[in-house]
Amino acid sequence: MTCQKIPYDSRDDALTDANLIRSQQIFRSKKYGTRKKAGKKLYVYYCYYCKKHHLSSMKKRIKQ
Repeated sequence: MTCQKIPYDSRDDALTDANLIRSQQIFRSKKYGTRKKAGKKLYVYYCYYCKKHHLSSMKKRIKQ
């Protein structure tokens, strides 16, 4: 199964790419390709749907 986001095999791979994106201030997307992006903080999360890690600019919500 695949998601719409770019999959990473490990959390370390995702963090490495997040640092690269932050330093170059670019955004990568399967749908939109590569484009300029303001330097937002990127977070890594595990996707239970595809069993891979992804990057997001949204903070994790706390369940209440």
